[in-house]
Amino acid sequence: MKILQSVRGLAPGCVALAGLATLAAPAASADCQAAHRYSASLGGIALIVKKDGEIVCEIYSPGIEPTQSFDIASGTKSFTGLMAAAAVQDGLISLDERVADTITEWRGDNRSRITVRHLLTLTSGLANPATRGMVPTHEQTLRMGLVSAPGARFDYGPTAFQAFALLLDRKLEAAGLPVNSTRYLEERVLRPIGANVDRWLVGTDGNTIWAGGARVTPRDWALVGELIRREGEWNGEQLLDRDAMQAFFEGTTANPRYTLSFWRIGSGGVPWAAQNLAFTEGGVAVRDFIMAAGSGKQRMYVSREHGLTIIRQSRTTARGTGFSDRVFLNTLFTRRDRPMVADASAASEEDPTESPN
Repeated sequence: MKILQSVRGLAPGCVALAGLATLAAPAASADCQAAHRYSASLGGIALIVKKDGEIVCEIYSPGIEPTQSFDIASGTKSFTGLMAAAAVQDGLISLDERVADTITEWRGDNRSRITVRHLLTLTSGLANPATRGMVPTHEQTLRMGLVSAPGARFDYGPTAFQAFALLLDRKLEAAGLPVNSTRYLEERVLRPIGANVDRWLVGTDGNTIWAGGARVTPRDWALVGELIRREGEWNGEQLLDRDAMQAFFEGTTANPRYTLSFWRIGSGGVPWAAQNLAFTEGGVAVRDFIMAAGSGKQRMYVSREHGLTIIRQSRTTARGTGFSDRVFLNTLFTRRDRPMVADASAASEEDPTESPN
């Protein structure tokens, strides 16, 4: 097990968790190492924990270097939320504008009711390809019909993310900017914070597949998490619209667990998180714990309230690894002075990020 330490004043090999006390982590390296051992037993290769911007824990499996990048699968989807927050900041879009104002092909039917928010909360009602793993081209996305009324139902799949990228490309063109949503994300969001995506997966039409396929290092993904934790501020500059980013932490009536391209695991989301993990010293549930998640249990967890960014990456994007967020997080944030709350659903934990799309 390789342990890296960047916090000044600590002996080599030590891991300080005292700063995580408000989330009930003891001041010992044992919990961090135990969490990594559990993760590594199920394919995990990296664990990074940041508290208020400082790395308090960074562990890699044997043979893994910090400079190596790995596929984050559906964790890629959450980059669209960051693009949206940047575009709102730049005056290109609003979250509640009608998509058909830009994708004019949708004006003649009920797709005209779809908003940007509907797209990125997966409540647009747009159909998803029936074939496992298929991601629609832009042309196919334009022709995709509705399977439910906009806002009525949550449907996990790739179509809405491709539609958002198409929308943004047209917005960029109208503004006289380069027509490339991927380049926009890189130049507006990633480069200013020093982050990089080593590879974008592209479809048959040459467009980036936003439903999955980005490859990043754990450190670069942690920088993205830190930007979210800081509500879009970086080095004194507000890179992303703060109000738009609040939507990262708010579920919908159709699915309280899913927000604007992220999964919500605080109160109002998965019960075990509120009961076993997400409490303060006063026993109050964390209100803003979210994660970007991908097949193979790629994970980026963020809490503004507790100043936390946590990265867990795996060497595989295979489904059914057996990894449990519940076990992992409770191992990382053990609370020895309180009993665990029993959870009858523990044996059947769902992971929609491992759905066919």
